[in-house]
Amino acid sequence: IVRGGMDLTLENRYSRAEGMAKLHGTFGKHRLWDGFRSTDRVLGVVLFEEFRPAGGTKISAGFDLKRYGGKALNAIGARDFGRHFITEAAPHLHAQQVVMGNIILNGGIRREHHSMFGGTWVPTMGVVAQPDHRISLRMAVSKGFHSPTVKDLYLPFPAANPDLKPERLWSLEGGAEVRLADRLAMDFTLYRMKGEGIIQPVF
Repeated sequence: IVRGGMDLTLENRYSRAEGMAKLHGTFGKHRLWDGFRSTDRVLGVVLFEEFRPAGGTKISAGFDLKRYGGKALNAIGARDFGRHFITEAAPHLHAQQVVMGNIILNGGIRREHHSMFGGTWVPTMGVVAQPDHRISLRMAVSKGFHSPTVKDLYLPFPAANPDLKPERLWSLEGGAEVRLADRLAMDFTLYRMKGEGIIQPVF
């Protein structure tokens, strides 16, 4: 097994803004004793910028792009698993606002685009309230989206299914943090998640 990777990051920092641009990648080559042969690679770009205008406001925007995949075969069993690549892209926008000095409102939206499954909107929103310096209350609702990997779709280790669809999930969460002393705090969380299309390996 031979693997490598690289990462190039450029950052900017100003009094009311900061962000980054990142280029990253990994690659690998596998020649295993059981006849498995494969080459794979991941190439991606991450762009992110956060702005902090006056009045307790934060606004961030970004874009993620990733292409990954490879080819594989079994030289002993003469089985070709094919050559497969997937492209994922996602612009996103998030805002946070402080209200009355002790309430933080936040919300965001992400547009996930998958070369196999098309696009979907992924929203999130929440609120954090601090009645006093010892107590913090929070609530959030968000949507989750997870696409099957190349391994899930095409490589039978332990199973593969090219007809898999993405996992979709809604999450509702509430919680509280209570500071009992300078070095002691308790945190409580209650959440409920409801999903569909959950991927499970079945032999």
